[in-house]
Order: sequence, then structure tokens, then C-alpha cells
Amino acid sequence: MVLNAVDALPVGGSIRLGASIENGQAIIEIADSGTGMPPDVQARMFEPFFTTKGDKGTGLGLAMVFGVVESHGGEIRVQSEPDKGTLFRIILPLANEPAVVVSPGGSPSSPQWICAQCASSPLTTSQ
Repeated sequence: MVLNAVDALPVGGSIRLGASIENGQAIIEIADSGTGMPPDVQARMFEPFFTTKGDKGTGLGLAMVFGVVESHGGEIRVQSEPDKGTLFRIILPLANEPAVVVSPGGSPSSPQWICAQCASSPLTTSQ
């Protein structure tokens, strides 16, 4: 998503990354001051193989992000206007209990707290 933001800044600009916890949910924001997206692009941006980058894009990036976020019980909200930039807001539920992560060798590791409801990607280790 950051690379998409970079691509949206052909003559420079700013990218802002943020993370917070609000109402028991993890919030991740990626914003840019770039070219923005018209409504017709916003309507299709999560479709697999849809791209505005021609031969330089596969159209899989946002489709994969959407799938991962949805599989974790989250959602993505988008605000964008042409020539005014774009804000992606990813909202994920927090885990209520530590998860046991199984290492590639198959043995459980120590419990770890995870941000989203999935044991495949721990963010911080509980002590």
C-alpha cells in the first residue's frame, strides 16, 4: 500500500502512516497527498487484476490486502478525491487472549499477543 502511495506522488508530496487502538480495534492508516482516485477507480480498486498502472501493475496488490483484512475479520475504508490524495483506513479486531503460534517445525512456541484474530502473524511477544 505504501508503494501505491509512492506511485500516486509523481511530482512529490507526503505519505503519512499511523496506527492506533480505538474502541477495541486496531486502526492502521496510510494516507498520501497524491493524485487521488475518481469514483470509477474506487469502485473497482479491490478487484483482482484491475490496475491503473498499465504494464507496470498486476492488479493484485489491493485485492490481496482486501482478502487478508477480510479474513482477519476487518474492513478497509477509503477516502479519495482526484488531486486531493487518498486515505486508507484498515480496521482490525483485537485478540482477547494470547494465541499459541506453531513454528514451521511443528512445535508450539510461547504464547504471543497478536493484533488481529489470526495466529499466523504475531506482532509482539507477551512476557
